[in-house]
Amino acid sequence: MISKRFALFGAALLLILFSVLSVSSALHESLTYDEIVHVQEGKNAWLKHEFLIDTNNPPLIRELAVIPLLIGGTDIFHSRVPNIQILPARMVIIGMGVALGVLIFCTSSTFFGSDVALLALFLYVFEPTILGNSHYVTLDMGATLFFFLVYTSLFTMLKKPTVTNFILHGLFVGLMAASKITTVPFYAVSAVFAFVSIVRIKHLQWILRNKVSIALSVIVFLLAMWSTYFFKTDVIVAPGNAMGRVSTTLSQIAFRQHNFLLASSLNFLRHTPVPLGNYIAVLKNTAIRTTRPASYFFLGNFYTTSRWYFMVVNVIYKMPLPLLILFIAGTLAAFIPKTASDSDEWLFLIPIISIVIVSSLSKMQPLVRYVLPMYPFIIIIAATTIVRFKHVVIMSFVFLLCIWYMAGTLLFHPYYLSYTNELAGRSKESSLQFIDSNIDWGQSLESLTTYVNGIRPAVLYFSYFGRDDAAPYGLTSITPYGSYKFEEICAFHKIDFSGNTGSTLTAINLSNWYYCGYYLKPQYQKKNIFEIVGHTILLFHGH
Repeated sequence: MISKRFALFGAALLLILFSVLSVSSALHESLTYDEIVHVQEGKNAWLKHEFLIDTNNPPLIRELAVIPLLIGGTDIFHSRVPNIQILPARMVIIGMGVALGVLIFCTSSTFFGSDVALLALFLYVFEPTILGNSHYVTLDMGATLFFFLVYTSLFTMLKKPTVTNFILHGLFVGLMAASKITTVPFYAVSAVFAFVSIVRIKHLQWILRNKVSIALSVIVFLLAMWSTYFFKTDVIVAPGNAMGRVSTTLSQIAFRQHNFLLASSLNFLRHTPVPLGNYIAVLKNTAIRTTRPASYFFLGNFYTTSRWYFMVVNVIYKMPLPLLILFIAGTLAAFIPKTASDSDEWLFLIPIISIVIVSSLSKMQPLVRYVLPMYPFIIIIAATTIVRFKHVVIMSFVFLLCIWYMAGTLLFHPYYLSYTNELAGRSKESSLQFIDSNIDWGQSLESLTTYVNGIRPAVLYFSYFGRDDAAPYGLTSITPYGSYKFEEICAFHKIDFSGNTGSTLTAINLSNWYYCGYYLKPQYQKKNIFEIVGHTILLFHGH
């Protein structure tokens, strides 16, 4: 067993390495499709107390991320390039990633010792999906941090139901619920399982015994959530009678049927500001969105309905095989009588099971970042293998797995988001099995610039999946970038390179290739792809 001092020293080095890898990716990756929206919404929240752009998620993470931008952080770099301009905001997300690494190390050390803690942190630092999301101004990394904090405080509260633990848990739940809406069902299912598993006395008796503490926890939870909206009151249903809105349809029904109760309820929801009205609206919008038809992309095909295994398979394909092997071994070891102990390893399985259940049985798109909150728990369980199996041969095997793990991740630097493991294949076409934030979120503009500067084409036609401005990266188009309209995102930007004598090329982001239907057109079929740049941009000869 390693000493605590050595473990702390190793942890510090690993966290520094995590920061370096994340900053390096932030410097080399263009803005993802969602980042521009989150930055603008964060600024609107602070400057105007408005929450009108993204009405499907709460504001906490983006509010925290834009603080450096509002206090002059953009003046530090003096750059025209958008990814450098918002680097201070990306640094906040990197800071959240470091904080999560600290929590994983401390939690693992408390429950399983220094050996497991150091291995868990190593696995965390080199996990490609973690690295892929650790530097974007999006909600996933922050939501993962707060979910981990909430769940670990949950079983602390259930084991030691003190007033302080209840209040702290209420605070953390409020911050988690204000970070991303999907954390709410993840937490609800996990909390039920944990409550049933940990509380040994009659459950109703436990609730009645702690009713005052529970009430205080709920009050703190609500205040913490409301604080992220600056204690603003607002209506639950936004004004307007656009066709297709549920409120418009209900108003028409109420008018035709002379339904006074329905009309009065709609009038209240539209005109009466209430505390947490914006958050209730987010819940409403989420519920409505789940009822609408959607298409689901899975391994190169679109489906009209989601299947329970879509998310599971995508996670398996995008998780390094060494981590998957260690996780399976750690899970099995927890149930083997000879190796099982009185530790709480099973508690770390609960959120994994809960998140898999929610994501598989709901209409959630099979984008791996949506289930990022379960990754810290997978990592901790994987790390417990070194205390379950202490045979020298097995320990040597674990060491080799770690080398494989680290090397496989670094091969994708700086585009960790595009990582796929050996099961998905290592051919040029293997990336065609994925889409959107599973591989191509518009992050590879710099890679395309480097490529075209090398081969010097005369004209480049570029269909870009993103809202970043590609011009400062060296891809100046005769039409502006940044539109949110589907037709304009799909359209080709014509980029003239005056003085170049090369041929004409067409570049299509992988996500646009599918979303815009280019993969169905003869000239852009798979057989005509001659290069894939940055794992995400497909190149074709001519136009």
